[in-house]
Amino acid sequence: METVFTEASEFEAALAARIAPHAPPELAAAVASGIVAGEHAWRASPPARGGTALNLRVGAYFIRDEDLPFIDTLAAAATAVASAAASGGMTLLIAIPAVSSLVTLAWDLWRRGGRLTPDQLRVYGVLREHGPCSAAELVPFAAAAGVPAEADQVERILSALSELETRNGAVVPLASKSDGLWRTLNI
Repeated sequence: METVFTEASEFEAALAARIAPHAPPELAAAVASGIVAGEHAWRASPPARGGTALNLRVGAYFIRDEDLPFIDTLAAAATAVASAAASGGMTLLIAIPAVSSLVTLAWDLWRRGGRLTPDQLRVYGVLREHGPCSAAELVPFAAAAGVPAEADQVERILSALSELETRNGAVVPLASKSDGLWRTLNI
C-alpha cells in the first residue's frame, strides 16, 4: 500500500510526523526536508536507458510501505551522525545542513534502487563530515554514530560503499580511496 500526496508540503509534513518520535524537532524537519530534496533530485534525473522499466514519474508524491523502514533508518542515522558531529564539537544547528545533504543523497539513491544498510549510511555520513581520512581515523566518529566497529570493519563498509550495486545492476561509487585516505563521492 502507498500513501499519495499531491503537494510537496503535504509529503514533507507526513515525513516529519513519521520522524518526530525518533529525533529532535529541528532534526526531524531537516530529515523531512532532505527527503523532499532527494525526491526532487530523483525526479530531475534523466531516466535510465535500456532495461525493461517504464521510468514513469508521476506528479504525486508517495510513501510506499517499503519506504517506511528506510525512513526510520534515515531518522536514526541522521540522529547518530548529528550526535557524532556534536562529539566533535559541532552544535546541532551546524550539523543540520550536513545531515540534510546526507539524507537528500540517500533518498535519491533509494529511489534509484540503491540500498544502504544503517551502518553504511552512518559511516558515509561521518566520512562526509570528517573525511578525507583513513578507516582507522574514522573509527571513533563511527563509534559515536553508533557503528560498533574496528578499523577493518570500517574499511569493509567503505569498500562496499565504493561499489554499491543498485537493483538494476548498476554500480554506484559513494566512496573512493586514494593514498590511504577515503573520500565521499556524490552520485
